[in-house]
Amino acid sequence: MLANYHTHTDWSDGQASMSAMIDAARDAGFAEYGVSDHWTLHPAGETFWWSMQPDRLRAYLDALDEQQRRIGRQLVIRKGLEIDWFDGFGDSIAQRLAPFTFDYLIGAVHFVGASTVDESTERWEQLDQAGVNAVHREFWRLVHDMARSGLFDIAAHLDVVKKFAFLPDV
Repeated sequence: MLANYHTHTDWSDGQASMSAMIDAARDAGFAEYGVSDHWTLHPAGETFWWSMQPDRLRAYLDALDEQQRRIGRQLVIRKGLEIDWFDGFGDSIAQRLAPFTFDYLIGAVHFVGASTVDESTERWEQLDQAGVNAVHREFWRLVHDMARSGLFDIAAHLDVVKKFAFLPDV
């Protein structure tokens, strides 16, 4: 069965519309297609250009329902999200998601402390080897806690921390 469950539309950082991506999946012969736009519920309330705004979940799900009606039986559309994991914020995520129904949720660690690990080399270039090691240790602690939370069906891109090749020596 041909399927993809980790996709981003222009609801977050994707470049194509939901309908264009769904049509392309249908035309490519997919049986199922999961839409999993970024959703970031930041502890400090920050919002990001690459993430759907936290209050848009109902509109997002309505748009996915409309796409399923439009495409009919040609393709099964699965409703998902890629959610940023923040230390100690699992209960807040669960509470915000409680009124909604998703087919699957993808957990992702992009932030270690106040910075992302995958947006730029700038942070990494300021670190000595001990600092690089510390970021990697913290990343994997966060991944562990995310997995133990039980909120997610899938863990996203576990290799993102090595995107810029600043590797630990531990």
